[in-house]
Amino acid sequence: MNIQKLAVVLILLSTWGFSFTVHAKPSVNKSKTTIVSLNKADATTLAKAMKGVGKKRAEAIVAYRATHGRFKSFAELERVKGISAKTIKRYQATWAKRVRVRG
Repeated sequence: MNIQKLAVVLILLSTWGFSFTVHAKPSVNKSKTTIVSLNKADATTLAKAMKGVGKKRAEAIVAYRATHGRFKSFAELERVKGISAKTIKRYQATWAKRVRVRG
């Protein structure tokens, strides 16, 4: 009997202009990543996008870029103080997913 009363109340409310909407939790597409440019991004953006590169290394990348010009490959990062060939080898595949060298 309670279910019937509830149904009647819902029908009456809907005829009076009330609407009942079930709000689903918005889905978050975690696979969508932002691609940043190694040659244009600021230090904060680079530090967030490049695993293994903190704020100081990112600042060194930006400073090197300002002095020597654009990077043509991740391998050129070895010229930046604090970034070794070992670091580049370790993270290059990860960086390639989030950082574009050209552009």
